[in-house]
Amino acid sequence: MTQVITTLTKEYVLLVADRRLTFISGPKKGETKDDDTCKLVSLCNTCGIGYTGLSEIEGIPTHEWIAKTLASEQCSDPGNASVILSKRAGDALANVPVDLRRQTFVIAGWAYFENLTGLRSHVCAITNMMDASWQMLAKANDDFTVLVHALHDGEDLAIHVIGQPLLLERGQRLERNLRKLITREISAKAALRLLIDEVIHTSKQFRTVGEKVLALCIPQRAIQSSIESGRSVLLAMQPSEDAASFCYYDPTYSELQQFGPTLTCGGSAQTDVKTENDPSRNYQSSEFRILALPKKSAQSAPRSEPIFKKPQIARPIIAFEFGISVDNAVAPGSVYAIPAAIRNTGESPIVFAKNLSDEVGQEVPPTVQGGAVPAITFGWPVGDWSIGNFEAVSRTQFAGVVIAPGHVLDFNFGSFAVPPAPMGSTSRSGVIDLSIRFTDTILGQLLNVKGAQFYFPTNVNPTLTFRIAAKSNAASLSFCPARVIDTATGELISGPVTGSPPANFLTIFTDTSISTGKPGVGMGSSSPGTDTDNGNVG
Repeated sequence: MTQVITTLTKEYVLLVADRRLTFISGPKKGETKDDDTCKLVSLCNTCGIGYTGLSEIEGIPTHEWIAKTLASEQCSDPGNASVILSKRAGDALANVPVDLRRQTFVIAGWAYFENLTGLRSHVCAITNMMDASWQMLAKANDDFTVLVHALHDGEDLAIHVIGQPLLLERGQRLERNLRKLITREISAKAALRLLIDEVIHTSKQFRTVGEKVLALCIPQRAIQSSIESGRSVLLAMQPSEDAASFCYYDPTYSELQQFGPTLTCGGSAQTDVKTENDPSRNYQSSEFRILALPKKSAQSAPRSEPIFKKPQIARPIIAFEFGISVDNAVAPGSVYAIPAAIRNTGESPIVFAKNLSDEVGQEVPPTVQGGAVPAITFGWPVGDWSIGNFEAVSRTQFAGVVIAPGHVLDFNFGSFAVPPAPMGSTSRSGVIDLSIRFTDTILGQLLNVKGAQFYFPTNVNPTLTFRIAAKSNAASLSFCPARVIDTATGELISGPVTGSPPANFLTIFTDTSISTGKPGVGMGSSSPGTDTDNGNVG
């Protein structure tokens, strides 16, 4: 029996699950079928979904069934996910023998609730084996029930265990230890270690629970940042306060290689996520297998009405254009640097902070840095070949730089190793962005931003193409206007006004505003490529 433990706090949500599958019937009943199966799904990096029960539904692994089922309904939020899973699981398991039908899906993450203010951590069980008070039933119901517990104002901790329960004294000890961490404001990393230790302890008592564990950490700060920026990432690393992350633990744990959860968001679904990060040889790699891609939406036509608030007060216009080489010839085996530039089209100088470093990201306010803070985002291309070892330009290149109105700053956007691919073959990426945080509340960027009261249109920058040629050569820079907004009010200070609401994408990318040198999985608002098999970088 699987063990899934969820922990809710006001700052972060944790979700851990073992990876063992056990035969539940037949001559091998009780024996291990597989010891390393994914049992967690990330829903748009805002929630994690685990399960206990059947390892296959409708003939496919349950984690893939969850992702493909939600992708088929273009699902991107936990409320809809609970409705979809309860209906589709009921239909799928209707003909399964009643003694094998026991199934629970658990969703843990962040959402908004009626009668509760602000984002709330919550856990939701979609189950045919528990009653309304979360107690186990002797016999599985025909229909699935949705049970929800959102953390209320008077609560600072909630723990739920699905599948193999904790022994009473272990559960009480876990709660005491977690409360101590919360009281002392100790990071989520220590809390996650406690949960993993509990699963490993259970594995020594019950052979149906494995000692290999996959864990998700989803901080509130990461969700708030994704609402402002329209992007989110799921990084292969131990918990941080700024980004959702996953960790894979086995008895020989190595940070160099990580197996991730299955992923779904909107119409996208991916599985078999694997990352490698070896700084000793300057090597990074991320790969996944695509299960589903979004259907083309008829909502791609430009909107006719403005989508931003107009500025309410007079102020100097802050504006810039981002230039980059769109068509690039790249020689196989070379290291190619992508030419780029910033053109100041506003009325005020763009003054970058003097003490920028590659360890400080966009999440650090300009008031702390003493000036504007840049960040680079680069989506791993799709096509005939894959980008390997992309390295964004060091932010120290911008430190102390001043771009006067009307002036242009040329720079190297980043570089990558060109593989020995056939002549004429191409790779492409539409997820390219230079963002600038001018003040603590004013942000300029090309990628879409979704806030409470406004939508950014689809990308204004064109797709970059890299074609294998005998000699590397870049086309002239193409400049695109960035949208500069006041994120606190939704005011558009400069840039395009109309466009379509964003469509979800799911891809591997490097984002210097979150973490340097950490491979991960990112979500945002460009359409993905058309590949339908595997995505692999490295």
